[in-house]
Amino acid sequence: MRNSIIIALLSILAATVAKAANEDPKVSVAKLKSLCEKMGKPTISGKFKAGDYEVPDLMCGKTSIRSNDHELVANVTRDLGGICTLFVRTVDDKNFIRLSTTVLHAKTKKRCINTALINPGPVYDRIIKGLDYEGDASICDNDYKTYYEPIKDGDKVIGIYLCGYLKNAAGKK
Repeated sequence: MRNSIIIALLSILAATVAKAANEDPKVSVAKLKSLCEKMGKPTISGKFKAGDYEVPDLMCGKTSIRSNDHELVANVTRDLGGICTLFVRTVDDKNFIRLSTTVLHAKTKKRCINTALINPGPVYDRIIKGLDYEGDASICDNDYKTYYEPIKDGDKVIGIYLCGYLKNAAGKK
């Protein structure tokens, strides 16, 4: 009995180490994008207030990301670790707002929804041109190794896929 418990614990530890060794935000974004696209083509629909911003609802097929209760991003984080966010472009096209996220604010430990991407900034400057961004980013008072990829409807950037992994803190990147 004792040996089987030790073997089980070693298996869990091995899986955790393997997961940590493979913390690649591009892989996580690919999974997020795949999950979204399995529900249907990303589009925008209607408009509503997200904090101080007026935004359209980001849809994956007929599924509203706003009413998805963070399930989509939580699935990626559960499977691959790190953080995961879906942004939507504001109605006035001036920014991108976190609509669904697993990011918790470093101080308050509350989910960082309805917060804006820094504009201007290196991420915004690339995304608005339809380009991805890979690099370090400070998000809600934490530093991450990140990958941002634009969500497009045709040629128009309507949102952003974001995944990342902590850079600081004991035992984390």
